[in-house]
Amino acid sequence: MTHRGRFRLSALLAGGLLFGGDCTQTPSHCLVETVDGEVRVRLHPNDVVNRLPGVDYTRLMLAPGDGRVTKASALGRNRMVFGVGGDDATSFPLAYAVFLCREHSDLPGDPTFRDNLLNTLLTP
Repeated sequence: MTHRGRFRLSALLAGGLLFGGDCTQTPSHCLVETVDGEVRVRLHPNDVVNRLPGVDYTRLMLAPGDGRVTKASALGRNRMVFGVGGDDATSFPLAYAVFLCREHSDLPGDPTFRDNLLNTLLTP
């Protein structure tokens, strides 16, 4: 790798290089409920037993992501409290971010992912 290539790679890594998915509803908030006297933690709306009328559990518990990591989490965004605005700025600098419509474990095999990664790393 040339000096210029090494400089670009180090600048990208220092500034943050991010690839992720954002087409799959991904658990973002858990729900704690008591069922038969035992406390249960629910990660998916379909698992909630004691449903309240008018509550959209899907909207409360899921967010765009890759099935394992939400887009907001990948970007380092503060979205921990539902209904509170949160800071849209990332907590770490990003030089380059790409989101694809892929599951978490399928990202490395995606041709678009590989093309973007190689172009980013090899462009002077």
